[in-house]
Amino acid sequence: MSESHPTTPPPDREPATLAQLTTRACEGDEQAFEELHRRLAGGLRRFLARRVGGSEQVLDELIQTAWVEVWRAMRDGRYDPERGRISTFLYAVGYKMVLRHFRDLQRNRETPEPMDGEGRAPSGVVERADEMLAWCESIDALRDCLHDDTTPHKLTDEERAVVAGVVAGETERALSNRLGIAASTVNARKKSAFEKLRKGLAAKGFERDVSERGPFGRE
Repeated sequence: MSESHPTTPPPDREPATLAQLTTRACEGDEQAFEELHRRLAGGLRRFLARRVGGSEQVLDELIQTAWVEVWRAMRDGRYDPERGRISTFLYAVGYKMVLRHFRDLQRNRETPEPMDGEGRAPSGVVERADEMLAWCESIDALRDCLHDDTTPHKLTDEERAVVAGVVAGETERALSNRLGIAASTVNARKKSAFEKLRKGLAAKGFERDVSERGPFGRE
């Protein structure tokens, strides 16, 4: 009788990538969308919390509305995964919700509810999908320029740290203290980084200026 050998279990399947989940979600796969939500929800909450602060209720409503709008854009074919990463698109929708919230505050001079009394999302958040996708394309290109070490316009680690601090709203003095370099050096690194990013974006076909202001910086 031949010896029996234990059967080796098959290796676990590799988890789906965000791109694969996005494609499936755009085809109507709700489970894929739920997995996207699980992976990206924490990042969106941190992203919005830095911008709205204060009331957890307002933050929760903005987050919920952003996810509803992303799902609608996927379902209706207004979001094209070939033109922008899902994380970028999600943050762009969230950012537009923040702008809408503060415009309502300014217009009404009081704290309004971002949703109506029945919990429906405000209409018209991502109605200009082409414009938003073009925005996402430029943001993704900017991300590539920030982290690409093969480009002739490669940023140094110090320049990346300065850009990250500027985007987070730090002053040059705060960056100087945190990074342990002179304020004049911070300013020089910032100018050098923005010039490299401008050239990198131009090489990719984007002529928009790079500055301290923008969707992921200060408004």
